[in-house]
Amino acid sequence: MQLLKNNRRTSSKPERFHYVQYKNNKKFVSYHPIFIFNVLIIQKCLLNLNFNLSYSERIRMKVITCLILSLLLTSGCFSIKSDYPRVEYYRLSPEPLSLKNIAKINASLLVRDFSAGGELDTEHLTVLWSDNQVQQYYYHRWVNDCATLVTDFIINRYNQYNAFGGSVVRSSSYILPDYILEGQILELIAVNNAEKSKEPCNVSLSIQVNLLSRIPLKPENKVVLSKVYNLKVPRENNSVKTIVTAASKGISQIADKLLIDIQTAIATEQMSKENQ
Repeated sequence: MQLLKNNRRTSSKPERFHYVQYKNNKKFVSYHPIFIFNVLIIQKCLLNLNFNLSYSERIRMKVITCLILSLLLTSGCFSIKSDYPRVEYYRLSPEPLSLKNIAKINASLLVRDFSAGGELDTEHLTVLWSDNQVQQYYYHRWVNDCATLVTDFIINRYNQYNAFGGSVVRSSSYILPDYILEGQILELIAVNNAEKSKEPCNVSLSIQVNLLSRIPLKPENKVVLSKVYNLKVPRENNSVKTIVTAASKGISQIADKLLIDIQTAIATEQMSKENQ
C-alpha cells in the first residue's frame, strides 16, 4: 500500500458574524466590519443610557455589557489556528510477480481504458456496510478514478512479466496491435461489518474483460475471450488501510489469472489459423 499526502488546500466559509478561512491546514477567523460597527453602536447606546441610572445600576449595566461583548467576541478570534483533517491519497501496490516460466507470445497487446459506472466512477474509497448502506470517505481517496487505476495497473504488470514480444501498450499508442483488451469494473468496494458480526470484512472485486483479435483489412474484430473475474479478499478489520492492501492483492491475482487466459486464448487462436 502506498499513501500520498496533499497538504495544499485553501478555502473559506462564511458564518453569521465572521469568516472562517482555511489556509495551510490552519483556521483563521475574522469578523465582518458591519458586525464590529454594530457592536460599537450598541456599546455607545448603553453608555448613554447609563446617565439616567444610579451608580449601582450603572455598575451592574457595565458588567452585563462586558459579559455580552465577551460572549460575542469569544465565539471566534481574529487569529485562531487549529488543525483539520487532511485528504489522504492512495494508489495500488502490486504484489510480487507469482507466475513462473511465462512464455513470450510474439504479438502486441493494446489495453483500452477500462470503464466503470455508477458508484465506482469516483476517486473516493467506497464502503458497503452490513445494512446495505454505502459510504464514501471524503478524506481518503485514490490518486485517480478506479478505472484508470486498474488500466495502468494491468499495463505495468504485464510489461513486468515481459509476456508479449510486441509489448503491451495503451490506447494512445500509434502501434497497430495484434490483440485488444477491453474491460469494465463491475465492483470494487470494501465490505465492512458490525463489531459483533461473525462475517469477515473484505474487498469485493468483479471485472469483466473481452480480448479481441484484430482482423487485417477489416473493420470488425474477433472476440477470442470474454469472461468475468470475481474475487473477495478478506481484511483484518474495518480500517481504511486494509482496503488499499486487500484491493492491491485482489487486482494482482485477477491480473495474473487474466494473463494466463489471454495467453491460452491467443495460442488457441494462432493454432487455429495455422490449421486453416
